[in-house]
Amino acid sequence: MINPIYFKTTNHNKYIYDNSTRMVLPVNNYNITNEHIKDSTIIDERLLTEIQKDYPDIPLFADINIKEQQEELLNHCFQHVHENGIRQLILMITEQCNFRCNYCIYSDMYSYSRYHSFNSMSWSIAKKSIDYYMAFNKESLTYNPTLLPCIGFYGGEALINWNLIVKVVNYVESNYRKTFNNLMYSITTNGSLMDREKIIFMLEHNFFINISIDGYKENHNRNRKYVSGKATFEDIMKNISILEEEFKKRNKPEKNLTSYQFVMTYDNETSINKLIEEADKNSELYAHFARMSKVRGIDTNYYSNQCSETRINNEIAFHIKKYMQNETKNKIAEILYKQNVLIPAFNTQFSNNISGGTCIAGEKLAVSSDGKFYICEKIDYQSPIGDVDHGLDFKLQHKYLKEYFDMRNKHCIDCNLSNICNQCYSQCSNGDGNFNLNLEMCEKMKKNAAQIFSIYYTARENRVDFI
Repeated sequence: MINPIYFKTTNHNKYIYDNSTRMVLPVNNYNITNEHIKDSTIIDERLLTEIQKDYPDIPLFADINIKEQQEELLNHCFQHVHENGIRQLILMITEQCNFRCNYCIYSDMYSYSRYHSFNSMSWSIAKKSIDYYMAFNKESLTYNPTLLPCIGFYGGEALINWNLIVKVVNYVESNYRKTFNNLMYSITTNGSLMDREKIIFMLEHNFFINISIDGYKENHNRNRKYVSGKATFEDIMKNISILEEEFKKRNKPEKNLTSYQFVMTYDNETSINKLIEEADKNSELYAHFARMSKVRGIDTNYYSNQCSETRINNEIAFHIKKYMQNETKNKIAEILYKQNVLIPAFNTQFSNNISGGTCIAGEKLAVSSDGKFYICEKIDYQSPIGDVDHGLDFKLQHKYLKEYFDMRNKHCIDCNLSNICNQCYSQCSNGDGNFNLNLEMCEKMKKNAAQIFSIYYTARENRVDFI
């Protein structure tokens, strides 16, 4: 028997989340006391038996055995990618960067990542990568006619290798546009090297542009600096004003132009209150913020010289509550609500979470400057899955997936959140081609699950427009 998560809304309604069915059920009719609960989990089997009797047609609290389904996926992992296609090719076109951000994953702050270098991708590597990606996806069109290939440019700072970006786009447009009419491009950049010429080129080719900005000026400049140590915020803002000007010129209804977005990284020293205040003052700029990620705290001593996370967690909770109660329409509060509450609570699957939240290796394809293939751009450089000369190695694909399943079956068999957990390869890699469960993430998820469900279902009861 897998014991359910128990939670109450601020309206004093009681619910349980059952992992085996992924259902949330009201339990107001039961006399549930503190004696029945441990760590937000109902542990009293007599009470659970009583609840089961009231739902005779639902297999509540059952053990989950997905090994047969995992074996089926293992036996067909090549076919899975072949039929669905590779949804994104990420060209890591340079390991150079003109920034030295305090929290950069490519630094000695992290155990298993590479360091900054002068390595950049050659045209030969880029061309082989594109030709392989397109040939593979051309075969997949038979099974997946709506396949939308995407070529992404990633660094380092991708704009350092601008000439290669132009060459790739021109080559793709000349050779593959007829086959893939809906093909698109994306780029991740720190924004400092954007100029009018580059901006016009990217807009004319409908790039999805991701720019890293850490919110308000003081917070951004604290962590995001040039190699020289000089602050970067003002330079990026000047370039964004050019981007917005050129975007508005072209954003006509018939063009359906892809917008640009900001992604933010924060740590325990960031003031969420200040961030909310700035978003209220400059709503037009902050409307482009799309994602906020906390500095990765695993395999690093980054947080050793920072204050505890209590203050920032309290600020986040305060502004989530205000958003949930319809007291604010602030963009940052909206992002915090969606990322911390809506997505985790809404991640109840319609079928068993067989892959455990990870992708099947090969669904995305990241290519390093030397032509090696990786599962994605976020994983360490010790876990390749092929190269430009030999293509995807489906023996490695099978090996990684089997190791991942073995790890999940060893650690997660009794977990009452396993069906909504989404730990992926990049969060579990230990740097040598093997995968270990990220126990720190597990503990945080278990600790916060009841609170997340409570906030989400309170919002639903109060009919908050959270979609």
